[in-house]
Amino acid sequence: MKSVFSCLPTASGSFCQAARRFFFDHRSEPYIEWVEKRRQSGNDILFAGDVCVSAFGSFRSIMAAPMQQNKETKGLCIALASEPYRFTFEMFKLLESLVQHSTLAFMNAMLREELEKMVVTDYLTKLHTRRYLDEVIQTSMGSDASGALILFDIDNFKQINDVYGHQTGDGVLVQVAETVRANIRDGDVAARWGGEELAVYLPKVPLSDAISIARRITEKVREQTIPTVTVSCGVSWWERQGCEDAKQLFKRADAALYMAKEMGKNCIFVHDDGHVYKV
Repeated sequence: MKSVFSCLPTASGSFCQAARRFFFDHRSEPYIEWVEKRRQSGNDILFAGDVCVSAFGSFRSIMAAPMQQNKETKGLCIALASEPYRFTFEMFKLLESLVQHSTLAFMNAMLREELEKMVVTDYLTKLHTRRYLDEVIQTSMGSDASGALILFDIDNFKQINDVYGHQTGDGVLVQVAETVRANIRDGDVAARWGGEELAVYLPKVPLSDAISIARRITEKVREQTIPTVTVSCGVSWWERQGCEDAKQLFKRADAALYMAKEMGKNCIFVHDDGHVYKV
């Protein structure tokens, strides 16, 4: 037997994508499509001794069994062999039994992964949670040489809710979150800090890079949100020499954000080396 593999449906219900290496090879596509067509026609259980399909390469024997939960097909387990009539009926029953017994464990693992994702993801903005951000910063400050924290607060957010309603307010928050996400680097971590406040942690950056990213985000928010909103921004930065703890990093960024709000909003303040200044 050359290959045994399992796969999950995509969002559209197709089984043509999966995690195993074989599925990233174009040679797998005819087999997956062949099984899926028969599944869609009602043949969830498939056992074929000699498949003569021109698109098939070296595999002739095929058997497939569905991974089902509450009568809903969640995935498929497919076995292929190069020679015809390689599989016996006993092998097929064994495959079917293995799939039935493994499906519960498989689905429980997926559920656990989804729950873990929910714990670290804000339900509205889909950014990370403040708790997760705190863990990331603690880890970074223990291993990196520098990093920066940027706090954003949506200006006059209460007025948005009062004038347009909370649904529009939620929409604005999502727009700002998406703008933040689109304008940070791979490896940066964006989170919902609380209410209308968002945060971004930038590991391994000089202060000048953090300021540039803060400027880009504030400009994009002003240009792209509907209705138009602005954000105030506070930036703090640390480096290994004279390293502080995460609590102090948060405290300095929050103080800079407070100053930005007090000095007219829609601006950026930095708290660095004991000084707070506008950039």
